[in-house]
Amino acid sequence: MSVQGQGRALSESPECLNCFSRLPIESVARIFLFVLPHPSCALRATSKHHYAPLHLLAQVSKGWRDIVLGWPSLWFRVDSHTHRRIWSAALERSKQSPITVSMMEDDPRF
Repeated sequence: MSVQGQGRALSESPECLNCFSRLPIESVARIFLFVLPHPSCALRATSKHHYAPLHLLAQVSKGWRDIVLGWPSLWFRVDSHTHRRIWSAALERSKQSPITVSMMEDDPRF
């Protein structure tokens, strides 16, 4: 089943979402960190792909969207291939949390 299909199945399963909604927000945010690519994959994946799982999670429910958009530590990485709109969103959403910026050698802008 595709990631989108899994997200759709999850959003259509109220009992699962109900159990998840009982967890503290901090725990849910930490679980969400596990869907992001590991930082060691930074050279192989752009921030566009890095944040794709967060965008899918944000579509599951309003509660999950609030966590994804409001939890600064989820927005910790951008690279030189990142679209300007994603750069802006990540910098804004990371607030005072540390953020990793990667510059790629093959980027013609550098």
